[in-house]
Amino acid sequence: MLLPGSGFDVVPTDCLAAMVAAGLPTATHLDLAFHTSGGISGGTLKSALEGAALGGRARVDGEVCAVPLAWRRREIPFPSGPRRVTSLPWGDVSTAYRSTGIGNITTFAQLPGLDRTGRRSTRLSQVVMGSHVVQRLGKAAIGAVVRGPGRVTRSRSWVEVYAEATAPDGTNVTAALIGPDTYDLTADAVLRAVHSLSAEPPTPGAHTPSTAFGADFVRRLHGVKIIEPTRR
Repeated sequence: MLLPGSGFDVVPTDCLAAMVAAGLPTATHLDLAFHTSGGISGGTLKSALEGAALGGRARVDGEVCAVPLAWRRREIPFPSGPRRVTSLPWGDVSTAYRSTGIGNITTFAQLPGLDRTGRRSTRLSQVVMGSHVVQRLGKAAIGAVVRGPGRVTRSRSWVEVYAEATAPDGTNVTAALIGPDTYDLTADAVLRAVHSLSAEPPTPGAHTPSTAFGADFVRRLHGVKIIEPTRR
């Protein structure tokens, strides 16, 4: 079987997506968002640099569509309080559709500065970031400067994740979670996934975390607190 996205961000976002979808079977739209207090590694920054050259992605009427970066902005009621987030092309645009069948999916994160970016400037940035020279120099600079969060920094960091499913009549179901540093969460999730695959193998094929182990898989992770689904 194949299980891509077995760490962060997909495990917590995918499991929350499955929870809210189960609470609202008529949902047609799904928003997923997170923000983190921790630092970022060189590998993550290099991936972000590559992603900036590709522009945004969203699931629209069941299809993955190219959209501008920051094409949507909204305020999210995270457990710690409301925060403004901006759309970015996270992996859940693919995985959450497989997990829930919801045809319209947007993924968000809180990144300082991006919420003030206009569509014209994001198109220009996409062109610039697509340059082979910019990619090569940017990755070299990241490799030389960025060392990523150490153990002490990670021990003080945390992440919040939010999911919201909405039906055509305006009814929505929301859920959230608070968890440890994203890199520590990733290590924990991958090891638990390997153990689960050995103990109770799911059906063969391609899976998301929630289709392989159920939406409650995220509850097994160390330090994760779930804010249970609420219908409005």
